[in-house]
Amino acid sequence: MTTVVSNTIIVMPALSLTHAGTNNIFGWPAWAFGYGVQASTNLSGANWMAVTNVAALAGFQNVISNPTSSNATPASQVFYRLKQ
Repeated sequence: MTTVVSNTIIVMPALSLTHAGTNNIFGWPAWAFGYGVQASTNLSGANWMAVTNVAALAGFQNVISNPTSSNATPASQVFYRLKQ
């Protein structure tokens, strides 16, 4: 009789944000290839939309850039998340 014991650990990838000029640069680990960035103006809302910029591989990170708004007001804030 053979007994197989297996432990599964699920690691959620982290989304990083940096600024370069007038762009937001989003990054997440390359191993998380099934994930994408989503954006919403309402953090608790259900209207999250996919950021459609194509990710590029930079080192061990998937990265995309998205323009920032120079006249951001509280009403025009945008929230971002990483979603599979």
